[in-house]
Amino acid sequence: MSMATGTTEREAVVPRPSGRGPAGRRPVQRWLPWTDGMVRRLGGRRWQSLHKLVYPITILALVHFFMQTKADVTEPILFSGLFVWLMAYRLWRWRLGDPSPAGLAMLALAAAILTAAGEVVGISIAFHAPPTVVAQAQFAFDAGIRPAWWVLAAGLAVAAAALARRHGPLATGR
Repeated sequence: MSMATGTTEREAVVPRPSGRGPAGRRPVQRWLPWTDGMVRRLGGRRWQSLHKLVYPITILALVHFFMQTKADVTEPILFSGLFVWLMAYRLWRWRLGDPSPAGLAMLALAAAILTAAGEVVGISIAFHAPPTVVAQAQFAFDAGIRPAWWVLAAGLAVAAAALARRHGPLATGR
């Protein structure tokens, strides 16, 4: 407990100026607004309402990222694909419970296909390119790895980690 503020380090939301540089060299936790103390102060219902705003804010941020990017849309498409995977995971978990490693691999494949389709449609519209040419570029690695492959790799890495956790040395008797 901090004697000066009367709060614990986890509850301290607003950093106190210390005179030691712009950040005051305080612990990172002091800058984080999602502490247990903040949840208690807001109350569960208001915290949930605030938490649900993250999803539309993320969508707006992705739209802004696309609008800001003029020619190379690789990064916005990558982040959009990862967002699709995360939202599909959250939806699966909310409706069906924790997905199995095979389910996570299916989510990865579906998110990668949607990412590739989004890139094909977006680039075809923006640059008046034939969709078949853009689709073929998904498999041409001489210009770099397309975002759909990165989304697939990230999703499969999560599936592999889930499989290792399930069958690893620390696995419980399931």
